[in-house]
Amino acid sequence: MNLFKLRMQKTYKVEGMMCAGCVATVEKTLSKIPNIEKATVNYATETATITSAQNIDFDILRKEIKNAGYEIKKLGGETNDDSFKKSLKLRLVVSLIFGIPLFAWGMLFMGSSYFGYVSFILASPIVLFSGYKYYTSAIQQLKNRKANMDTLVALSTSVAYIYSLIILFLGDLFISEGITKHVYFESAGVIIMFVLIGKWIETHAKTIAAKKIKDLLLEKKELVTVILNGDEIKLEPEEVEKDSTVLVKPGEKIWVDGEIIDGNSEIDESLLTGESKPIFKTKKDYVYAGTLNTNGILYIKTKHAANDTFLSRIAQKVQDIQSQKSTVQEFADKVIAVFVPIILLMSIATFIFWKISNLDYSDDIAFITSISVLVIACPCALGLATPVALVAGLGKLSDYGAFMSNRNVISTAKIPDVVVFDKTGTLTKNSPIIEKIEYFGDKERINNVLYALEKNSEHQIAKAIISHIQEGITKKLKYDEIIIVPGLGIIAEIETRKYALGNHNLIVREYGVEYTEFKDFVLLADENGLLCAFRVKDELKEGAKNQIDELKKMGVEPCILSGDSEQNVKEIAMDLGIIKYIGGALPLDKLEYIKTLQAQNKYVAFIGDGFNDSPALAQADLSIAMGSGTDIAINTADIILMNSDLSRINSIFKLLHRIKKVTKENLFWAFIYNLIGIPIAAGILYTSNKFLLNPSIAAAAMAFSSLSVVLNSLRLSLRK
Repeated sequence: MNLFKLRMQKTYKVEGMMCAGCVATVEKTLSKIPNIEKATVNYATETATITSAQNIDFDILRKEIKNAGYEIKKLGGETNDDSFKKSLKLRLVVSLIFGIPLFAWGMLFMGSSYFGYVSFILASPIVLFSGYKYYTSAIQQLKNRKANMDTLVALSTSVAYIYSLIILFLGDLFISEGITKHVYFESAGVIIMFVLIGKWIETHAKTIAAKKIKDLLLEKKELVTVILNGDEIKLEPEEVEKDSTVLVKPGEKIWVDGEIIDGNSEIDESLLTGESKPIFKTKKDYVYAGTLNTNGILYIKTKHAANDTFLSRIAQKVQDIQSQKSTVQEFADKVIAVFVPIILLMSIATFIFWKISNLDYSDDIAFITSISVLVIACPCALGLATPVALVAGLGKLSDYGAFMSNRNVISTAKIPDVVVFDKTGTLTKNSPIIEKIEYFGDKERINNVLYALEKNSEHQIAKAIISHIQEGITKKLKYDEIIIVPGLGIIAEIETRKYALGNHNLIVREYGVEYTEFKDFVLLADENGLLCAFRVKDELKEGAKNQIDELKKMGVEPCILSGDSEQNVKEIAMDLGIIKYIGGALPLDKLEYIKTLQAQNKYVAFIGDGFNDSPALAQADLSIAMGSGTDIAINTADIILMNSDLSRINSIFKLLHRIKKVTKENLFWAFIYNLIGIPIAAGILYTSNKFLLNPSIAAAAMAFSSLSVVLNSLRLSLRK
């Protein structure tokens, strides 16, 4: 247990990564630092997640990453995002100012006697200013005996530029050797221009895709007003402890989880639930960190420390899901790790092949093709394929008021064959009411016992009981020991007497007595017999019937699997038009039922919210937990539905399937692009139709490949 506690996971911001090759470099650099067990870098969100056996000195991290050519900073702190974008914009503007005339000059005036000198003047600001970061990065990579996209760009443009300088100013020395006096300033400048255009569009597209996720992870928190000994004091949210009283004024964000103890207001929960319409809340209602108090004064009793709020746990899950790597992405990373060295060798081989050929102008062909191979093969699209699709998908998922907890569910996602619903809190409202109650003894004593047993419970039936009896409490009793029996109820000892509170099966199990007439009631009994019986009434959630009808139209079979009585489950099933239902199901019964469906080769989704749902949630192919549910259900599920709104279920199923589809499309086009582009760049079409791919066009194609992957992913954000 102590060893487990020592394992730490922290996420940092990484700046300066230009491609998927940079990701591999940063991961390897971090992994070599002592005591770091695992390092995972996400290119789309530009973050690194580190798992370590003990706390790692941040100065060590910063030094090692800086030596590798990058910057690492604490997440949530000040970053150089704005300065990076300003620098990128300036370099792009300079490249466009000189690059567009350079491109036009190369197309229209190649035969001019001043062609080389004008090209040199136009290309030099681009190469020396706009492209300098590629050269410094490539040099840093070389020092670390590594190569990435910067290496390919720097090598292709520097060779073209330096070669052209030699030919332009010292060309007469080489004419006798048979080398054509042709310069390639245009290629060097235009390559950098197109690479910067691609990087600019990619950066903005990634910002759009990741905005909602970054809002959740990096939102700046304001000071919290805490009432202490009658005084108002200002604290950082992280300093607020459990059971504190917090004052939230109109227009202020709520940065704690807790229960309203005084006041009322409309609460904007859009950050968590995706719903823009504020919800009216008053005394005894629960509020969450990250929501907005719109128009009333609230006093809130905190239920968790600030570092354990629902928002902080969701934020951690989002970080975790982005740091995970699917099998497909791990394969792509392995390909990228060897891709750049292979391309360098292919470029050299291409140059040698054309150099030793007997074709006319083989020197020019060798030069053009070798540079084109370097430029067109940059693996940016391959590195972006999976993470950008995931980030865009997570952003869209948050529109539905949902968050992903298990990334691996994407690899198998599809429209389910069967959707199994828990009943209470899932299909029905979280606030059942006591429709009928019968006492068989001293009512005052029984109410006091019930209050003692249920006052600390988060179960919705327990809350209904407390709400029904609380006015009649005369003595606050305490239990000595309490045992939770999943799916049945609780057993506790109060003042040396053992009580059982739960469904009919629990009473039969404990005392061997059946009360047939109260089979569908919640019962309280002791060794002397039945004490009281509750008839609990459930209310369907709004939209539940429409959701079930939509599932049927999609060919999905709905089913109810509940621990409630058979009669109660039957009534709800009939109201919803569901044919298959099972009542009185224990946690392991639910688990076995899911296994039975899966044995029939059915893709099964399970939707629940309770402690007794956790085995079924873990077993299902796709599991969704209501945000209002228990912690264990939320921690087990693949998807957390914050607003508990069933009308979004169909949209979530379709979105997960689309994320999977878009990821596959991205990987397909990234691989196909290189498989087709590299041979063409190498000149495979020259012998048949004299076609050579100009390095400038190769740069445009490379930029477009990355852009196409990003835009394809952004379809997830735009589609309803």
